[in-house]
Amino acid sequence: MATGPKFHVVPPDFDPYRYGLLSVAQIEEGGGKWEVGGVEFDTDGCAQGNYVRGMCAARPGDHDKGHPQGLNTVEGPEPFAVVVRTECVAVGFPEAEPIARRRLGLVEPRAVEEFYSREVLAHIPDDRVHRPLGGRAVPLKYAVGLLEQHAGLHYGGTPIFHAPRWTSQFFPLQDSDYSDPAVLRTDPLSAPVSFGASYLDDPFDAPPRHAIHGAGGTTGLFWLFATGAVRIRRSDARIYEAFDPLTNIKIAMGERPYSVETDCFTAAVYVDARREVGLLEAGR
Repeated sequence: MATGPKFHVVPPDFDPYRYGLLSVAQIEEGGGKWEVGGVEFDTDGCAQGNYVRGMCAARPGDHDKGHPQGLNTVEGPEPFAVVVRTECVAVGFPEAEPIARRRLGLVEPRAVEEFYSREVLAHIPDDRVHRPLGGRAVPLKYAVGLLEQHAGLHYGGTPIFHAPRWTSQFFPLQDSDYSDPAVLRTDPLSAPVSFGASYLDDPFDAPPRHAIHGAGGTTGLFWLFATGAVRIRRSDARIYEAFDPLTNIKIAMGERPYSVETDCFTAAVYVDARREVGLLEAGR
């Protein structure tokens, strides 16, 4: 049995985290005034209209033009920052800054997803969230189709689906040889799908932040969301170093400001996947 000291080597390579929120969002780099209070924007994405019969009104009601619409202004949530902290004895920690920068890059996707699920989807005003079935739970494929239908009626673009990552094995997806392999899409209508590892099964009844890890998928029930376009703004990463001479500890703090914006459409359907995960017998 070997008794000598361990030989220090570089860590193994690994594939990066993929197919989460950052894969479907529009990313805008660079800081700005948005870091103070977030942003707002006017959108035509949820414009509504109708049709009229003929060019000359033959009967009462033939030329009813509906109700006029004003500007539709969407207010984004408050900005936030993703933060990591690393510390170690200075002798064995010669490069604190690059370590903090690497770790920040690894943590960012999941931290942004948790913020989006917990702080954005869960707090969109009720008059802006469509729940076509209320709280009734339905099978996954039906929920996807219903949200596609609902988005087609209420949004001018292709919706984005948001689902906890454990549901990816049951989701109706296109083959992986799709022309844009960085984005997963629904089959057959090609809507982008974000499978967030930090998405909550039920954002409307969120557990404490320290309790979410490893808790997803235990009940087989979850809220499936469809939204309009998502845009993420982020500033440059900022790394701060400090040294405590009394303890000989070097500290590196990394942070990056973010803002997440969602276009005017949001809809949600409660999904019952208990049969898929083995919590209900087939035929029940």
